[in-house]
Amino acid sequence: MLRRIAGSFVVLVVLALSAPAARADIDAKLKQYFEIAKVEVFLNGLPEIIATELGKSRSGDSSDTSVEAVQKIAEKHFSSAVLTRDLHKILVRTAEESDIDQSIAFYQSQFGKRVLAYEIAGADPALRETVEAEGKEIFAELTEQGSPRLALFDRFHKATGLDEWSTAFTMNMAYVLLAAIYADPDNPNALSHEQILALINANADKIKADVTASQDAESAYFYRELSDRDLELYVVEMETEGARELSRTVLSALRSVLLVRSRAFGEEYRELLKQRKS
Repeated sequence: MLRRIAGSFVVLVVLALSAPAARADIDAKLKQYFEIAKVEVFLNGLPEIIATELGKSRSGDSSDTSVEAVQKIAEKHFSSAVLTRDLHKILVRTAEESDIDQSIAFYQSQFGKRVLAYEIAGADPALRETVEAEGKEIFAELTEQGSPRLALFDRFHKATGLDEWSTAFTMNMAYVLLAAIYADPDNPNALSHEQILALINANADKIKADVTASQDAESAYFYRELSDRDLELYVVEMETEGARELSRTVLSALRSVLLVRSRAFGEEYRELLKQRKS
């Protein structure tokens, strides 16, 4: 359900501090769900991506020693262990026990285990370029054939809210990356907050189209071994009220986690720049 979460991180916002007390009866079930659904696996790869991209932006060389320094800060805020812990803290207050029970039952089934295995296989950060390239080829072939799988992909994305969330995630990530790149006040090409927002908003349609194409490619690649019938069974499961609500609750919580972590990362990154100038 989570699929691969990679490519960027998000705009600054403070997580609300007035959440109700954690529900002890849900804590254990959440831990079971995280383990069975392999949530941590799908949160791998962000620190390496962040460090490499910011290293390139500042040095023009991804092997520059700046990459190591940035990755150390990124690991502090975006490692899968940190994100999983923060995600759990929110979901223990917001997730519905019945939705968690349904998801646990699904991923404990033989069919659920098989679907999850396909998703895990494609979630390896090292395969990101392979998934994108081969997925696009598979999707193009399906489009040429007029395959019914295309409609199933669309239903899956709508049920989980994945396209909508990924678009917001990517736009927010673009803001944080640009803000970090132009954080140096001595940079003659520095952009203001308003200029960065204007630049992102001007490209909103392209970002949305790119995200949709990327999600289509991932779906085509991840589920290529599933028959049309099995793919439809999976989509129907994701369209049930419990699965749909848990998916959207998890993605909403993850977005909040990334927003807060992005703020902390940005502050430490700016301090790193100051230290290098002194």
